[in-house]
Amino acid sequence: MNRRLFAWLRLFLPVALLIGLGAYGYVDSHRASRLSEISASEASNVSMGAAMLDRRTQIIRHDLSFLARLNPIEGAAGPDMARMEKSFVELLRVKPVYDQMRWIDASGQELLRVELKDGRPFVVAKDQLQNKAGRYYVTETLKLAAGEVYLSPIDLNVENGAIEVPHKATLRLATPLADGQGKKRGMIILNYLADEMLGYMEAVTGPVADHLMLLNTAGYF
Repeated sequence: MNRRLFAWLRLFLPVALLIGLGAYGYVDSHRASRLSEISASEASNVSMGAAMLDRRTQIIRHDLSFLARLNPIEGAAGPDMARMEKSFVELLRVKPVYDQMRWIDASGQELLRVELKDGRPFVVAKDQLQNKAGRYYVTETLKLAAGEVYLSPIDLNVENGAIEVPHKATLRLATPLADGQGKKRGMIILNYLADEMLGYMEAVTGPVADHLMLLNTAGYF
């Protein structure tokens, strides 16, 4: 009896081992294939989100360049204030995605600020204009040549030294203005409401939006 059992085991065990290895290989292959599909889908959605962010950024860069071309420096006094104010108001009226549009001089003083109030352009009174010399985006923009564009990190808007409430995720784009001799005559700055761009990103990455994160270059969420 023991001999029969031993002989049977000698025949059965290799077959069983082969079947087990085959089943494991199939399951492992299926799992690897599924992981590969998920990885490809995730990568595709991330790429679409990144492409959407890039497209929105290019659109607002175009708006900034348009305003700079429309308001050339014609002398030491700078561009025509009435023309600049009109261009700010008109653009904000048709594209209410900017929280503020500003002309700031080389010392950091706001000379013109048009804000979005209740969905409409609002020209801020001269006595309410602020000096922004200490703000990083002014310092960084003044390092650039006319025609170059500064793109800030996304952060919260600050007014009169305090973070504005309710919070506004803000992306700032700025370009220097220079006269015919190349002397800096200030800058145009657009405060873009970044929630619009983030909303577009969520829309195109629907399948992964519930676990998608956007990080800055320092790795912060």
